[in-house]
Amino acid sequence: GEQDATTTVAAPDSATHQAYLQAMYDCITGFSGYATVPMVIGRIRDQDPAMNATAKAAVRAGQAAFVAANPGCVLVDTDSFPLQADNVHYTGAGMKSLGTAFYNAVTW
Repeated sequence: GEQDATTTVAAPDSATHQAYLQAMYDCITGFSGYATVPMVIGRIRDQDPAMNATAKAAVRAGQAAFVAANPGCVLVDTDSFPLQADNVHYTGAGMKSLGTAFYNAVTW
């Protein structure tokens, strides 16, 4: 998602990004043999200075649409997790917050 959100050339719309996630999910369910699997999606953060605002909004919308369409999938908001001064990489505390949020999101 972050790569798609930083592009200014042929940025995907939300349906395209949703389709990317769905294709990955379909591969996982097909390989595992389960009809559904729990999946946690970390919504891309909003502070990366390299992100294109339109592309970022499309990716975030695609992520939300994917989660809404797939039972057992959860979207974790990552905007509040602390970042390093570059506003790209998480601090140690940010990584711990991310891991804790993902762990808490899994309900299986």
